[in-house]
Amino acid sequence: MDAILPFQFAFKDNEWGQKFVLLALLTLGMTAAFALALVFTNTTPILAVILVSVLVVMGLFPLCIVLGYLLGIVRRVQDDDPILLPRWEEWDVLIARGAGLLFVTTLYNTPLLLSVVTLVFLPRFLGDTNFAGAASLLVVCCVLPFVLIMTTLGWLCLAVGVGRYAKGAGLSLFFHPEKLLQGAFASGNGGISAQWVMLTIGYNVIFSVMMFIPCIGWMAYGIFFIPAHGHLLGQYARHIEKNISAQKPAPKADNKPKSPPNPKQPRPLGANPKRK
Repeated sequence: MDAILPFQFAFKDNEWGQKFVLLALLTLGMTAAFALALVFTNTTPILAVILVSVLVVMGLFPLCIVLGYLLGIVRRVQDDDPILLPRWEEWDVLIARGAGLLFVTTLYNTPLLLSVVTLVFLPRFLGDTNFAGAASLLVVCCVLPFVLIMTTLGWLCLAVGVGRYAKGAGLSLFFHPEKLLQGAFASGNGGISAQWVMLTIGYNVIFSVMMFIPCIGWMAYGIFFIPAHGHLLGQYARHIEKNISAQKPAPKADNKPKSPPNPKQPRPLGANPKRK
């Protein structure tokens, strides 16, 4: 897999500037809404519930759009399309497909989300006591490693499923994780799956650093976050499906001799067909 190409491919498109502007605005708006929601959790409970709910809803709308856009990039990479950045059109399709991907992504990341929420809110409920510290340490040492393993397997299921979902498959494929994991590890795909996981972690570290760099870092994050992950997912899905197709046995040829067709007996001359 090419780790540099996801940051370069978009500039081959003559309209990359127009497409990047809207993508950056949506990505930064989504991130800002979720960041403000996290900040307002420190306010009074009633105000926190109201503000956090409003900000989360405001962030979910652009998130669905950019996820739908990501699916377009994944599909184009798999099809070797020369123009890999989709046009901003068919907004209803972008939102619908993106909302479906958001739903299954949340579902697969539920263990990680619950662990993070537990670590954040557990000390607040138990107060500054020894029991609160012991409970947090128990979660970090005993529960979190298993959660990380489950999350990694969930990411692989999502990666394999996203490639097929981008090609037009339905959401039902995500509810068969055993088949998705089989695709991730079968036919010699274990190495490429491990490479995708490492590159994804590396990308997320880079983008996390960008978020702490004002102006330039924020713009780079908004521009490259979705295209880079979309191109990487497209590469991964293309390798996975190619290896699976190569391992499928060819259909067996039918060696049985074909019997010649029975010749139609000619009707005797002058014989008339029977009438009913």
